[in-house]
Amino acid sequence: MGSADIIALREVGGNTYIVRMGDAHIKIKGIGVFNPKQALDGKEFGDEVEIGSKTFTILPPSLPERVVGMRRRAQI
Repeated sequence: MGSADIIALREVGGNTYIVRMGDAHIKIKGIGVFNPKQALDGKEFGDEVEIGSKTFTILPPSLPERVVGMRRRAQI
């Protein structure tokens, strides 16, 4: 993946998830628990990867992917 510290994973159904790369297990709602470094090592943007039972396309974190993948929070 190079030196990208944030990537976007797009599910076949259209859901997009923003993932921060690191060598630790993380839990992402909709994906599950996985280690991004192990799961995505040697993959490039545009490649497909299977995590659990779902298939995702690896995308660079451009603005549309970041907006779609943002976690919603309460406004104060």
